[in-house]
Amino acid sequence: MTSASRPLAWSKDCAPIAASPCAACAATAADASPGGLRFTDGAVCTCRTERPPAKKVNFHLPGLLGKMLLRFGGTRKNSGLEELPMPKRRSIQATRQFGRLYQLGEEVIEPSRPGTEVRHAQRRRDSMPVVVKVRRKGKSGEESAFYSAQDEAEWRASMEVVLNLPRHVHIAYVYEVLEDDYAYYVVMERAHGSDLFETLHRQKRGCLPAGDIREIVRQLLDAIAALHAEGCVHRDIKLDNAVLDRRRSGRAFEAAPPGCGALSFVVKLVDFDDAQAWPVRPQSLPAKRCVVGTDQYIAPEAYAGVYSPASDIFAAGVILYRLLTARFPFDPQMFDDSPGENYVGSPKMEEIRQRLQCAVIDFDRRPR
Repeated sequence: MTSASRPLAWSKDCAPIAASPCAACAATAADASPGGLRFTDGAVCTCRTERPPAKKVNFHLPGLLGKMLLRFGGTRKNSGLEELPMPKRRSIQATRQFGRLYQLGEEVIEPSRPGTEVRHAQRRRDSMPVVVKVRRKGKSGEESAFYSAQDEAEWRASMEVVLNLPRHVHIAYVYEVLEDDYAYYVVMERAHGSDLFETLHRQKRGCLPAGDIREIVRQLLDAIAALHAEGCVHRDIKLDNAVLDRRRSGRAFEAAPPGCGALSFVVKLVDFDDAQAWPVRPQSLPAKRCVVGTDQYIAPEAYAGVYSPASDIFAAGVILYRLLTARFPFDPQMFDDSPGENYVGSPKMEEIRQRLQCAVIDFDRRPR
């Protein structure tokens, strides 16, 4: 049996492990010297001709360094780094006892759509505080968070992408997504502190110092870039979904621009319940779907159901405008839709889209 047909694995010291010795070396396996092929039954193969070529692997390196090594053919042999196993891909898990796993608490914010709620919660096994977003399936007479089965299927696919996002300092981590017969439960990291909307509301003039604004936007764009690099768009970036985590120390800002030395928070992008895998396959989109996002932050094309990384950048630009001027860029009377009109293809959504495309933004505006 050759190495091509014998299953191989890799030991900690990167010696390949096979199920049994090759025929040529079976007889001498007992006298084999260290360093040959080791087998699951304890025998050792000294046939160097059967050693497979250096294996291309992923490295646990921060940021761009790991991606560059992989892109240019990095292997353990030429990197000098320990080979690590690939992390297991996470998926939505079924449960019949969500109440035994998490204790739901008070509501975080008023739900933005029917069939949903966002609550503080505590994981029972270790009392860890989390935030849980509940999406009802519409059974037992309850209002559903989904328009159709296709809408639900699209949401599930996008949530699988979110579940497998790597940890990032500026992105609130999604611990798990559970489901039972009645609802989905998106369990997210609880970012301590206040969101940007609350922070601005407490300011005397509704503005922050210029140095603070520069650092906040820098961190927000860092989070958005990391999200897009993983093939995901947020679709609901707004002041309410950017939390200033005040548990962090000012040391996190040692590399920040001048004027930011006094900062003692880290921006966390939260609420990935409306996130979407990108690029989108047109055939995967439900025939009827709602326009996702919040007025003022929604890009014009999104009112026609078209989302892309540019949609998130548009929303970030709105946040920057609001931080600098204490006002939003668009007249709030432009957004005059009524309940039941917030779906792709409705005449009102098309009307709002055209208004945004013709809107003139005052870039000379100063805070009041």
